[in-house]
Amino acid sequence: MRDNLIFVGIDETQEEDAEAVLKTFMQEQLKIEQDLVRVHRMGARRVNDQRPRPIIVKFGDFKECQHVRQAAFDQLKVEEYYVKEQFPEEIEERRKLLYPARRAANRAGDRVALTVDRLYVNGQRYVPGKALPQSNSRILVRDHTIDELRADTRRPTGTPT
Repeated sequence: MRDNLIFVGIDETQEEDAEAVLKTFMQEQLKIEQDLVRVHRMGARRVNDQRPRPIIVKFGDFKECQHVRQAAFDQLKVEEYYVKEQFPEEIEERRKLLYPARRAANRAGDRVALTVDRLYVNGQRYVPGKALPQSNSRILVRDHTIDELRADTRRPTGTPT
């Protein structure tokens, strides 16, 4: 997964070649040309959903992947598109717990960095369930561990908590 990136927000058509669509996007929006090892849309087609499915791309090596990430950072100023790294499922679960705090800190004007599964606000590591460190925001984000989330999804309906 180290050499993979996920492109979000690129329009989808019924019978498309995802690789051709992505190469056009990279030329027009990112102003680069790159060799791609594998390109496809994620998940099954959604019947009544107007949002396009993300495109996942595998690059030949890590340097190419980083080059594209840097180009996306430099060139993409439109909020409808973004490029992100692909992480294993367990790291994605931990990141999802940090997203509300990241949004709150961003809205408050704090410096925010989400590095793999760690959130830093104004240079200090944020721990879920605690107030944001030296933040302009006074929002407290409720703490959930991965085990609590898994227990909630596996509990049969009607079972007392």
